[in-house]
Amino acid sequence: MSTLAIKDFLPRMNRFAAHWEEAETALGQQIVVRPGDWTRADLLQLRDELDEDAAARSGTRVGVKETRTVLEADRDALLGRLLDFNRNVRARLPDTPFAHNLPKARTRTLAPWRHEKSLRDMASLWADINAAQAPEPFILSAGYSLDDFRSDLDAFTAAIDTWRNIQQDRKLVIAERAPRLDEAYALMKAYRLTIHALFAPGSAIVNSLPRLTPKAKRKQKA
Repeated sequence: MSTLAIKDFLPRMNRFAAHWEEAETALGQQIVVRPGDWTRADLLQLRDELDEDAAARSGTRVGVKETRTVLEADRDALLGRLLDFNRNVRARLPDTPFAHNLPKARTRTLAPWRHEKSLRDMASLWADINAAQAPEPFILSAGYSLDDFRSDLDAFTAAIDTWRNIQQDRKLVIAERAPRLDEAYALMKAYRLTIHALFAPGSAIVNSLPRLTPKAKRKQKA
């Protein structure tokens, strides 16, 4: 199996398809490649399937990036609320069990989902404070309430689930593409062997055979 990236693999398949057409014209008949009894049509079909896979993966990659951006923005906003909550509890409820059991504010550089526990702990503690000082709820700046926080936390959790689903879809696309890449590489490798068997060494068709892999770059002397 080639280690070529899909963006490099597809142009290579196009070069093989063009060469195959030229070889059949020169030979005056269809070329069938063993051991898979492959024809040029098989190569073109594999190319089209891989092209669709590449487009799907590209769309998935964009979805991952956009969702991650939303997640990080939501994380930063919720961490700001957590810090505000902790400051208010320390100032307004000092020397109480609430002030001694504040949720831990973790570093912002952690992945968004690593903050879920601290945020859920905050919601739980906030509910306990509201119950203890009923009927007056514990409100943060700008009238931000526990219900507001729960709504934001639910949206954050939903975004995490969306991100995980997109990541899973991306893995499936890659897994489903691997057998096609293997077959395409085997087909092109067998095609090269077939051309060497059908045409004389040094002929234009043999000399113009596409490479399976790029030429190795020469290291420049120091």
